[in-house]
Amino acid sequence: MPLSSCVHASIRDSTTFKLNVTTSAGNFEIPRLSSGITLAGRQSKLIVTDYSFGSSKVLYSTAQVLYAGNIGGRDILFLYGDSTSESEAGITFSGTPRIRAAGVSTTSINGVTIVTFLPGIQGLVTVWDSSEQLVLYSDIDTAGTFWSPEISVDSSVEFKNYWQFGTNTSILVGGPYLVRNATITGTTLALRGDLNESVRLTVIASDDVKTVTWNGIPISADVAAASNLTGQGGFSAQLQPSSTITSFSPPALTNWRYADSLPEIQSGFSDAGWTLADHTTTNMPFKPYYGDGRVLYGCDYE
Repeated sequence: MPLSSCVHASIRDSTTFKLNVTTSAGNFEIPRLSSGITLAGRQSKLIVTDYSFGSSKVLYSTAQVLYAGNIGGRDILFLYGDSTSESEAGITFSGTPRIRAAGVSTTSINGVTIVTFLPGIQGLVTVWDSSEQLVLYSDIDTAGTFWSPEISVDSSVEFKNYWQFGTNTSILVGGPYLVRNATITGTTLALRGDLNESVRLTVIASDDVKTVTWNGIPISADVAAASNLTGQGGFSAQLQPSSTITSFSPPALTNWRYADSLPEIQSGFSDAGWTLADHTTTNMPFKPYYGDGRVLYGCDYE
C-alpha cells in the first residue's frame, strides 16, 4: 500500500502546512478543504494515499490509520488523530449509511467523499456504517486502548495465531489494559486479558458473534451502546476488575543463577578513563530542550 510521504517535524513549536501528493485521481494539494496539516514540535506523521481497506479505498488521509481490513465480510477502517487539530480523508463510501458521526463534515468531489474531522472529537465515533463498510475515528488516547487480536480459524494449522501464516482473520477490541487471546467458537467470542480499572469494552467482530466472555465469564451486553456504534457486528459492555482477588502471594524466587557479564560488577572496575560528558555546545542543529544544559549527543565526543 503506497505511502506518499513520511513527514517529520524537528522543531520546537507546532507548524501547519499543505502537501502536494500524487494519487490515482491525479496530483493535488492536501488537505483539500482543511486549513492544513498540523505537527507539534518533534512530531511525525504518515500521509497515506491510495490506501486499501478490504476491497475499499482511501484516496488519501492526513489522519493516522490504526486498522484497515475486513471483518465479518465488511471493509473496516479505523482512523485517529489529535483532538486539538483537524484531520481530513478522501474516502470512496459504499452502501447505505445507518449511522453518521457528529463532529465531522463531508463534501463530495468527483465521487470521493472528503471527510473533515473537526477539533474536539473525543472518544470513538462512527463516520460511516453500512452493510458493506464501517469507518471509525477516535482521538489518540482512545486509539491507544484498542487491540486487534488474530482469530485462529483452524487449530491444526501451524502458527495458527500468526497473521498471514496461520490466519487472515482478526477483530477489534477496545478498552482492556491488555488482550492476551481471542477465540471464536460457534457464536461465542472468548477474550482473555488484563484490567487495571473499570473500562468500556468495545468489540467489532463478525455478525455471527452473539455472546462474549471475558476470562471465562459471560458479559452482559449494552445493546444501546453497541447499536450507536454500528448496526452489525458490534458489542459493548462495561468491564469491572474481579472483586474476588483480594491479594496475591508471589512464589519464592530461589536458586538464582547469574554470570559475571558486566565489567561494572568487578571489584577492580574503574571509570576513571571514561570521557567526561560536560559539553554545553553542540555541532547538531538543535540543542536538547531539557536537562541542565549539558549536551549528551555521542557525536560531540568523538
